[in-house]
Amino acid sequence: MENRYLEYQISDGYVIKITNEIPTVVEEGHKIAISNNVNFEVGSEFDNYIVVQEVDEDGNLTSSCMIKQPNSVKFLRQERDKFQEENIKLKTRVEVNEQVTADNSQSQQELLEMLIDLAVI
Repeated sequence: MENRYLEYQISDGYVIKITNEIPTVVEEGHKIAISNNVNFEVGSEFDNYIVVQEVDEDGNLTSSCMIKQPNSVKFLRQERDKFQEENIKLKTRVEVNEQVTADNSQSQQELLEMLIDLAVI
C-alpha cells in the first residue's frame, strides 16, 4: 500500500484533504500526516469525518478516528469546497479589476497633465 497524505487542521485534527502525493503547499494552520492505512483513500474525507489524533516525530499517523458521514454531509462539504474555489477566483478577478482601474486612473491623470502642459486645455 502506498502512502496517503492527510492534510488536517492543527487546532482540532480535522482532515481537510487526502492526496496520493506530498502537497507542495500547506495552508497556514494545517499540517500533513502520512499514512499507509487502506481506509484512507483520496475522497474518503468526503464520506467520513476523520480526525488525526496523534502523529510521530516523522509525521506518520499513529492514531486517528474515522466516522461514516451521511450523504447529505458529503454533498454539503463538496458544495462548500466548490464555493470556496469560486470565491478565490472571484477575489482574484476583483484584485485584477482594481489594479486595472488604478492604472487607468493614473493614465488619465498623466494625459490630463500633459494636455495642460501643452496648453490644449
